[in-house]
Amino acid sequence: MRLLSSILFITTLSTSSTAFADLLFKDAQARLLPPTQSQTAAYLEICNPTDKAIVLVAASSDSSPRVEFHNHVYENGMAAMKRVENLTLAAGETLTLKPGGHHIMLFNLQHDWTKLDYITLYLFDENRKKYTVKAKIGKVESNTASHHKHHHH
Repeated sequence: MRLLSSILFITTLSTSSTAFADLLFKDAQARLLPPTQSQTAAYLEICNPTDKAIVLVAASSDSSPRVEFHNHVYENGMAAMKRVENLTLAAGETLTLKPGGHHIMLFNLQHDWTKLDYITLYLFDENRKKYTVKAKIGKVESNTASHHKHHHH
């Protein structure tokens, strides 16, 4: 009887995880900067394969006490980085976080962060679901030469 209960429980879990498919993450990278830098940006593709919008409302990392969603915008002919409160992914949408667009900023990084292979990011949706993403630390090709010159707000 116990085995049957376990099988039913596992079947329920696998069914519910299929019905409520997670966000999918691809090509997560954190920009490698000189060790003297205490902040960096992370980029990745986020795909929402579900039939409902998913809103990411917060981010954190073991490597940084402050993690924020940002976007690259132009105001009065000037490029600037602006914090955004959330990232909304419509049903079936893929959002690409990249240099010159939306990205994740990590501030006050651990002093030895450049020696790591990965930074672990934790993303949270509006339903408090936690997504864990490993971002490989390395050189990131940029279409914006001034991207690493981040303006504080």
